[in-house]
Amino acid sequence: MKIMRSRSLRKIFAPATIAAIVGFLIGIATPIRKTFIGDSAPLHVIYSAAELIGNAGIPSITLIVGANLLKGTF
Repeated sequence: MKIMRSRSLRKIFAPATIAAIVGFLIGIATPIRKTFIGDSAPLHVIYSAAELIGNAGIPSITLIVGANLLKGTF
């Protein structure tokens, strides 16, 4: 029974779920948000790096999907 609970918690708290929860908390709490967002924010470097990686995500996923489709036709 304990193993089942552990697996269920691992599925519920997958890395994507944890990241979404942390992002929501940062976005909703004004003092925390002000440390990340803004030109003079102390942690602006982290925010801009995450934004840069996020902007590159869609084109790279498109390339990967295209490569997989091409690989599957031959």
